[in-house]
Amino acid sequence: GSGGIGIFVSDKVKSVLGIEIIEDAIKNAKKNALINNVKNIKFICGKVEDNLENISNIDTIIVDPPRVGLKRSAIDDILKIDANRIIYVSCNPATLAKNINHLQKDYVVKYVQPIDMFPNTSNVEAVTLLVRK
Repeated sequence: GSGGIGIFVSDKVKSVLGIEIIEDAIKNAKKNALINNVKNIKFICGKVEDNLENISNIDTIIVDPPRVGLKRSAIDDILKIDANRIIYVSCNPATLAKNINHLQKDYVVKYVQPIDMFPNTSNVEAVTLLVRK
């Protein structure tokens, strides 16, 4: 996206790496980081599953995938990173459940918070905290 989550957590962490496939979103994210004077954030334009191979030494991963959820290859790469925590922001409970099923190999769900951002519709957001077993 446009860096909102990364910028929000940037003052609580050593560094942030944002990966987004949409080039205009990356441009907006860089502009938002500049406007908010955030210097410990870096953005990569590309597919998540193509950019996780060489990433290591990460404490927390935050994912906010599209409605289709994370691809299996991205989940496999996330599992290889061996982070202590995963925060999964979902706009589709069905794909959240499917992805969590694969992540539960190494992680346990500690907390799920549904958020009704779209009242009077069937859409619901959910933020889930998974911690390493």
